[in-house]
Amino acid sequence: MTKYFIDTNIIVGYILEYDDLHKDAIKVFDKYDLENQDCYISNHVLDEIITIIGQYEGSKLAYQTYLMIKDNFTILNEYHIPNFNSQVMNTYKTENKNDKQKIGFTDTSIIELIKYYKIDTLITFDKQLSEKCPIDVINK
Repeated sequence: MTKYFIDTNIIVGYILEYDDLHKDAIKVFDKYDLENQDCYISNHVLDEIITIIGQYEGSKLAYQTYLMIKDNFTILNEYHIPNFNSQVMNTYKTENKNDKQKIGFTDTSIIELIKYYKIDTLITFDKQLSEKCPIDVINK
């Protein structure tokens, strides 16, 4: 079975009907039957999702989203990986040369998790992350 890592923008787009990416996120969820696949997110991604949904729609929908994620996806605990943040910072520095940020810390952590857990495919609408990711990317 293919292992999918799901980025923040996919789940936020799926949940928030007025999000610009809602229709695209629904298509991706349906096309790849994501609620019945081997899907992963990280604590960093979960934090982003719950924060965004909570800010826009309140804690009730944020909690319902958490339950949906918990029931359907594996939440990877990056804090069990020795020196994880140091590895992420090394990649972050490499990817953001000349003191210009091209990719954020959470996205860099996704790259490291994908390598560590040997995940097959990343699903994201993030162009910068898509370009930097060393595996197959689904982006629409």
